[in-house]
Amino acid sequence: MVARAVLAFTLLTVASHTSAQAPTSPLLELTKQYLAAAKARDAAKVASFYAEDAVLMPPNAPPIKGKKAIQQDHERLFKESPPFELMATPIASETSGDLGYIQGEFIVRRQGASGRGGEVRGKYIEVWKRINGQWKIVYDINNANHAPAAPTPPTPPMPPTPPQ
Repeated sequence: MVARAVLAFTLLTVASHTSAQAPTSPLLELTKQYLAAAKARDAAKVASFYAEDAVLMPPNAPPIKGKKAIQQDHERLFKESPPFELMATPIASETSGDLGYIQGEFIVRRQGASGRGGEVRGKYIEVWKRINGQWKIVYDINNANHAPAAPTPPTPPMPPTPPQ
């Protein structure tokens, strides 16, 4: 469950950017809008940034294929995820003709149900395509810089003391 929660927060950072020291690209404004939709936990709005045949490639999970499946996955992730804070920095972004990309780094800070938080740092790449005049994400991959920490196993119950 902890690993899935880390995956959820990592997945939410895909295409989430701030513009501080960001390269100039027409895709950066779209990613600011994506971030706002993710922070609002609006799965339909998040999915609207993807092409109909987009492929989302989260870490340690099979690819999620198609806009509808991406929306359903985000609905589930937003429902299961505790509060989080996203920070991302685009490192490179460029467009040429009808294709573009964004490559960057992210930090996700979250608060767990136990009150203990966690931080995940990672990187991402998005490939965008202009379709009918609108930029849409067609390929989206991200992963953490380090594997998530294994959850602490519960302490086993003490066996009863035998009668004397």
